Amino acid sequence: MLNLIMKEMKDFYSYKNKVFLLRTADVEKKFVEVLNLHKDAFWDEKSLELMKNIDTAKRQGDYGVVTDIGESCITCLSTGCKFGLLVLYYQKYPKVKILVREYVVGRNVWRWLAEHGDFTFYLEQEQVDDLLNVDGEYQLWYKGNSYDCHDKFKIWDICTKAVYGMTKESEKKAYESFSSNREQTVFCNLKEEMSLTEFSKRFPEYENILSYLSVENTRQYNYNEYKVINYCSEIPQRFIWRRLPLYVCGKRGDTWECRKINSLKYPEFLELLYWDVLDGEYFVRNSHSDKRYFFFSEYETWFVLLLDGEEVCPIHKYPEYIILGIEVEKEKKEIRIFNKNQALERFHTLYEGIGYTLDDV
Repeated sequence: MLNLIMKEMKDFYSYKNKVFLLRTADVEKKFVEVLNLHKDAFWDEKSLELMKNIDTAKRQGDYGVVTDIGESCITCLSTGCKFGLLVLYYQKYPKVKILVREYVVGRNVWRWLAEHGDFTFYLEQEQVDDLLNVDGEYQLWYKGNSYDCHDKFKIWDICTKAVYGMTKESEKKAYESFSSNREQTVFCNLKEEMSLTEFSKRFPEYENILSYLSVENTRQYNYNEYKVINYCSEIPQRFIWRRLPLYVCGKRGDTWECRKINSLKYPEFLELLYWDVLDGEYFVRNSHSDKRYFFFSEYETWFVLLLDGEEVCPIHKYPEYIILGIEVEKEKKEIRIFNKNQALERFHTLYEGIGYTLDDV
């Protein structure tokens, strides 16, 4: 049985006795270190059995092995086999905490370990969704609760919310971490003002947008009367992702709320501006159906944060993934397009003051 304990990376540095096996290079280096310090290591019965099962290898002399294809040095064993041998070696030292990532070794190694003893591993919270690929019996421990490996849906829900679910605590932690490590740079914001029509004509897809807006019964709110205040010196014309993650902060009366949505498929910037921001919408799920709401009808002002990714973004890194931000104010008939640094500050300020969130991970 494998006991897998999920922790944030910062927690690991408080442990006195820890072994990092997060990369194949870590495994290779640690294996040689142990072998140089203890040449009698890996001679126990379980280690010999693991070598035979994983690499069809048999020890010969102090540093040799024999396999189906001939003789070699023990350092030529596969990384997966070395990983298993190290796990068996450190079992003699119960105070040692082994930090791992699932993809460092193959499923056959995880399966063998699960079938041949009780082993405890520590995993980064950010990597825990990889647990779904672990082959063998295991228990996941997270915040004092235990989850059985057979309940994949519950584990997936726990994992995704832990990594991608935004809360006031996780947002603040990400913002403060990014801000403390930011280079001491003076940001000089450029600014230009023009009509939405004039701004939109810069983009090649404007004619397609115009033809769509001319179709009868489309939702139009006299956006031609709106002014664009742009602070970005560069704006991507299109994006590589199928659906970008968007965080929307909307003001209703005196209350701000935040919702997470995804963009339309493979958007160009102007499409995203018109369909996902100006004509944006969200759904509220209930037991019978999904009810649709439009930003323009629900909010007086709304701010949309664009992140660079496929539908989700690890919350602890969200400041690094920001592309830009767009804010619409109905009363002033203004659309403000913020650069990355402005967008971060604006979103953080709004998110700190929101009344509630409805994240859709």
